[in-house]
Amino acid sequence: MSRFVLDASLAAAWLFEDEQTAATEAALDLLTTHEAVVPPLWEYEIANVIVGAQRRGRMSAAQAIRASETLVRLPIRVAHAEFVQPVISSLVGLAWHRGLTACDAAYLWLAERTGLALGTCDRALADAARASGVPLLVDQLQA
Repeated sequence: MSRFVLDASLAAAWLFEDEQTAATEAALDLLTTHEAVVPPLWEYEIANVIVGAQRRGRMSAAQAIRASETLVRLPIRVAHAEFVQPVISSLVGLAWHRGLTACDAAYLWLAERTGLALGTCDRALADAARASGVPLLVDQLQA
């Protein structure tokens, strides 16, 4: 099974109709034949997106539960710490050099280390990936 690195912005787009595009839907469809790989912080970021949406009235409690259950059923695997244990200085350096948050740098770091394409809706992260020579899932879907 082929794999790609999935960041929280792309997964979050799947949860809200007004954020869905042809590209985000194509990425979701790709999970029927591919597996997504995420750094451990992805689970916290997605949980925060869902909680924030519920607090802002963008999602009901029932919708939040369904969204959580839907994401858990997808072939999304957390990269084990022993496989990708970034050193803090590596993340700090990458974040500083590419103008990213440390969290976004974790996705780029994982994509760089695994050689996998990066799936993101975050423009700054996509720009940093391109500048680093990391392939983007959206570019592969459009090819």
